[in-house]
Amino acid sequence: MDEPTITISQEKVNTVLDKVLRFGLLAVVFLLPLVMAPVTSDWFEMNKQLFLTVSVSLLSAIYVLRALITRRFSLSRSIFDLPIVLLTLVTLISNLLTPNRLLDLTTQAVPALTLFLLFFLIANNFSTEDDVRSLLITLVAAAALVSVFPILQFFVYLAGRLPSPSLNQAISGLTTQFPFFLPTFSLTGTLFTQAFFLVILLPLVLGLIYQARKNNSAAAVANYSVLLALLSVALLSTLYQLFINRPVFLDLESSWKIATGSIGQSLLTAFFGMGPGNYVDAFSAYRPVNLNMTPFWSLRFGAAADYYLFLLTGLGIAGLAAFLLLVQKVFRAVKIRALGGSASPEETGLLASLSLVLVLMLVFPAPSLILFMLFVLLAALAVYYKSRGAGAFAGDYDWLTKVPAPATYLAALILLALAGALIYAGGRVYLADYYFAQAAKAAQNNQGTQTYNLQIKALELNPWNDAYRVAYSQTNLALADSLAGQIASPSSGTDQQKATIIQLVQQAIREGRNAVALNPRRSTNWENLGAIYRNLINFAQGADQWAIASLNQAIVADPNNPRLRLELGNIYFALGNYQGAAQAFAAAVNLKPDYVAAHYSLAQAAKLANDNNLAVQELTTITSLICNTGAPTADCQKVRGELADLQKPAAAAPAPTPTPAAPPTEQVATPGGAPSNLPKAKTQPPAVISSPSGELRQLAPTVTPAP
Repeated sequence: MDEPTITISQEKVNTVLDKVLRFGLLAVVFLLPLVMAPVTSDWFEMNKQLFLTVSVSLLSAIYVLRALITRRFSLSRSIFDLPIVLLTLVTLISNLLTPNRLLDLTTQAVPALTLFLLFFLIANNFSTEDDVRSLLITLVAAAALVSVFPILQFFVYLAGRLPSPSLNQAISGLTTQFPFFLPTFSLTGTLFTQAFFLVILLPLVLGLIYQARKNNSAAAVANYSVLLALLSVALLSTLYQLFINRPVFLDLESSWKIATGSIGQSLLTAFFGMGPGNYVDAFSAYRPVNLNMTPFWSLRFGAAADYYLFLLTGLGIAGLAAFLLLVQKVFRAVKIRALGGSASPEETGLLASLSLVLVLMLVFPAPSLILFMLFVLLAALAVYYKSRGAGAFAGDYDWLTKVPAPATYLAALILLALAGALIYAGGRVYLADYYFAQAAKAAQNNQGTQTYNLQIKALELNPWNDAYRVAYSQTNLALADSLAGQIASPSSGTDQQKATIIQLVQQAIREGRNAVALNPRRSTNWENLGAIYRNLINFAQGADQWAIASLNQAIVADPNNPRLRLELGNIYFALGNYQGAAQAFAAAVNLKPDYVAAHYSLAQAAKLANDNNLAVQELTTITSLICNTGAPTADCQKVRGELADLQKPAAAAPAPTPTPAAPPTEQVATPGGAPSNLPKAKTQPPAVISSPSGELRQLAPTVTPAP
């Protein structure tokens, strides 16, 4: 008598949970392109990723709970399973091999695992052609909402070009109050992502139109045609804005050299890369010298020219091979189904969209939203083949198991604990970024104490983020300098003020060193530590040598960056070591022959080292670089005057004297250290601070600094 009751209750549970899963997956597909919130440092990526992680974690828990309660495990198979599993495993291994593996696991491995689970859930919870159509229509509906903004923005943009001051003022106020009216705003994150997102959906919508026409559904044809027109107009508007605000991408040649350089670093990096979140480190280490002669020489790129070279750099040969296997599976389906003439219009549109994604990835980098689209389209295609009985491409495995109830409940509890842990970890990372974004706003408003306290909260929640450490170190140093500026003389400050200054300086160094320890391959971390020590040259003994040592480490991590050589030369120049400064400036000039600031700094160092011939040569080079653009500028006249003085007879030439440091507001600013309010070491006992490689001393309890 009891057995039928149990069966009925199991069927009810299965029906309810099945509806929850289907609705939840459709909601994720619809909402993800639209999710954004102006409360984090990145309004788009961070919020989309948290939403996806939490949603997929909950849906995965529900799926396994349903399977355990009903004691039925139904698993779909498809030709895409193996490459997706391999790609996910390689991503996990690659992130485990990076220096800052805890950060990379949360920011890179978790998103990869989430996409894998999303593919799995869609493939195993949808089973009919109607399910596939619902999924695709949901995706297109999300794109339609995204399309509304570029169309409205285009009309606002045109209205702003009309010769009406009152209208222009009203539009300026509108865009200031509502940033989503700005032509560069997009719910997807960037205009490039928006264009990529829209263009890959056009073949899909065309397929839906032809399928509806084949089914003699005039209403569906009309609806899909409206959607196609909406997406097309939005795409044209986006492409126009992209033409005006052209994004900057790394060139193909440099991307190839960076990829080959990174895989040649070691056997591990050859197979598993440097980690997908560490492309900027690979760029710094292996970028070619000829990049310094381009207008974008000072940029650090976080992605290659295309997704395939990005994979080769970040995930190595194993990651690229797994992705190429996935590409091969897709084009095998295209060859057999679409080109073979057996595909329906809907399937043809789906295959065309997938093929377009993979082809565009050969030309452009792939934002995270596009990767999400790729996995959704792959899952939809797997479900379609399963529903059509195309056994060569997809099918079902079905096991009916007899699991004891205690084991079922235990497995469910373990799964819920894992899902809870994933959500908890994602929540900590998200909340940390929220506090960090609020700290940035406080810093813009010159609220020193609030910036300081908010950054502490961010670090407490996410202590593995080296970027947070760098920002916190700079805040400590800025507060120490500000507090020192409130003291009229080193002898007039109170003991509490002096102790607070020293403690802030110690914390600045500690956090700078912590950032280096978390990711020693990142040149910006070493550069930050060098800048901290440079500001302490007159405050603490040995800071000059530590500044030089830190900058040398930054140069090791970024050997072809001429700006780092210039910074190193500036330290030598400030210390009066003009020979060492000249060598560093000459290295900067060799790396970038048109670097005016390096040429001028080399001329100044040469003059003070009594090498007038070199100084004349460098000043002459500068005139050829900056004095051929029409009317002479102030910089041009300044250089010509110095050149004329050097070319006077030796008896009349004045003896060179060091020029006081000047802020770098001009192209040919004098090299040297920046002024600081910190007390001089010779006027009081030097502060005890640690070196870049020394042991940290135990600090006193944190003292809240004065704003």
